[in-house]
Amino acid sequence: MTTPEELEKRVKVLEDIEEIKTLHYNYLYWLNTREVEKMTDCFAEDATFTGLPPQGSFYRGKKEIAKMFNTMAHKRATGSFVAQPIISVEGDKANGKWFYISNITNRRVFTSEAGDDITAVVPRQSTYDMEYKREDGKWKISKLHLIVGWHR
Repeated sequence: MTTPEELEKRVKVLEDIEEIKTLHYNYLYWLNTREVEKMTDCFAEDATFTGLPPQGSFYRGKKEIAKMFNTMAHKRATGSFVAQPIISVEGDKANGKWFYISNITNRRVFTSEAGDDITAVVPRQSTYDMEYKREDGKWKISKLHLIVGWHR
């Protein structure tokens, strides 16, 4: 039989998972709408971000992450989304994996007979490998590692 304490602990973990999902959905919404200040607020003060081309790029802290997103915001399409989260919570820390589809702008598809480049928005499959931590009572992204391209 489940004790009230065990039930309370299980409910708390479920609430934490839902808060982390909401955090991640908000991050991506603000990324898509290019609201860099709100998006950056989803990160912990000492957060790290890796994985954007060029591969091996590394950003530490909210200020560096905001600068990077301000630089690239005009280069990307909107409409990216995440699915299939796998989240585990242990106290004030959590891990997550997400399937991520992003839209990449201005990829040349072919050149017309008139010599014009025909471009398209091309979807790209990637994976988010995440760590989260509770900071001042709220869940924040502490590590975001983007694995570009589908991997097995």
